[in-house]
Amino acid sequence: MSSLFQKPVTELPGVGPRREQAFRRLGVHSVGDLLQLYPRTYEDWSHPVLPSMAPAGQPCCVKAKIISKRSPAWSRSGTLLLRCSAAAEEEPLEILLFNQTYLYDQLTVGKEFLLYGTVKRTEGRYEIAAPAVLSPQEARIHPIYPQTNGLSSKIIESLMEKALLLLPRTIRDPLPPSLRAQED
Repeated sequence: MSSLFQKPVTELPGVGPRREQAFRRLGVHSVGDLLQLYPRTYEDWSHPVLPSMAPAGQPCCVKAKIISKRSPAWSRSGTLLLRCSAAAEEEPLEILLFNQTYLYDQLTVGKEFLLYGTVKRTEGRYEIAAPAVLSPQEARIHPIYPQTNGLSSKIIESLMEKALLLLPRTIRDPLPPSLRAQED
């Protein structure tokens, strides 16, 4: 077991030299270091809300179906604005992305997505700007890890899952049985 904790993080699938360098910036050198990299917070994607029920000024998760996509437009400042119209059940929702063509391309008309961000009511309609996007199958609580250039929280979450799969089914408790019984 201790040998697993001492294995270099590069032994995990998906960790090459670049990610190894990024992990070093976070103080992660081994699989054990990774398993001890704790989330700084969590995002609850498990209970999507309707735009009308979104808490004011706070991020939340909304499940919406893409209805249509508008042609990209450039702002005066040179930002590429990408807009989609969506519906969360019967409530219309506008999605606004900034320079995120890869994400805009993923938002397929007719498909449902989970959107995480702050919902604003503007001009009698609901809008979510620059949301994080996941598939409905990923509706759960997601950990948010410390990040660095080249390592997003989503990548760390995926690698953490791979590391956890390497653990044995049962792990010996380091506390002696007498202490566990005493402390219940």
